[in-house]
Amino acid sequence: MKRWDHRARTSEVVRYLSRDRGLALAGLIVELAKLTEVECQEMPASLDRRRLKVYLYDVGHRVGGGYSGDFLERARLVIAGVGLLLGPSQGVPPMEFCLRMLFRELVCEREPLYHPQIARLNSEQLGRYLYAAFSVDSLPPESGEVINLCEALKWYCQRLNGLCQYELVDRKTSESLKEQAAGPPTHAESARKVNHEGPVQPIREWSDLTVTFISDERVTIKFSGADAETRNYEEMGFSDGRIGKPCLAWMVLRELSREPGAPMRMDKKRAQEIRTKLRRRFSIDSSPLQFEKGLGHSARFKLHRSPSFDT
Repeated sequence: MKRWDHRARTSEVVRYLSRDRGLALAGLIVELAKLTEVECQEMPASLDRRRLKVYLYDVGHRVGGGYSGDFLERARLVIAGVGLLLGPSQGVPPMEFCLRMLFRELVCEREPLYHPQIARLNSEQLGRYLYAAFSVDSLPPESGEVINLCEALKWYCQRLNGLCQYELVDRKTSESLKEQAAGPPTHAESARKVNHEGPVQPIREWSDLTVTFISDERVTIKFSGADAETRNYEEMGFSDGRIGKPCLAWMVLRELSREPGAPMRMDKKRAQEIRTKLRRRFSIDSSPLQFEKGLGHSARFKLHRSPSFDT
């Protein structure tokens, strides 16, 4: 991918993020800041080998470092969450997409860029995040190493969020100029605007969501008034990065789908994992689970299995 192709892809990503004004990405930036703070406390030296890093190859990647299994799992979930927000192409794992976009952004950071809205990294800052060959004939390398991964990804997400806000301001300015050029609206146009113009991004509730297990590892998700989408456990943020399989929380959620609406007893830790992962996936603040003393937990959204699940 040439550097201008990456810039064009970035513009698409920014437009995609602008749908919710960058709010979901802002939440993940907070999570990345927490992970970065933990790393700085546990491993003050920026070159400490235990700090999270990723080796990217022409195809695929390998994550290294991570001072504990819990920290590594938290980081993987956040990285995959960022990848989902960036809008990966069909069949591309969210984590792979996120890491590849970050790597290309860092590589392109060494190239000339005429964009007044972007504050560039200096050579010292760039050396803190990237180890890779230089571009040849405007063709950035596809392999290299991103070090201090949590901090680097936080920087990249902050840049995207800044561009997202600029996109919204620029769009609003363009719309305002168009309205001025068109002159004042007629009475009929004003009435249509009042009656039919809705919010840019509707507020979603758990009651609007339907999750249907179609197999052990895949679900369809659908909000009221929106098209259904098919996702696997990794795209939903339920992957156990240590073994590359669904985590225990996914298995519990799948079991909960066996009897729609019925409460089920589950371990408190698994219930909390489900809450955290679903909140992060759907950007809804309230709890997706309801607890009834003596009975257990039930879903606040419609959760069931398709007729073909057991076939």
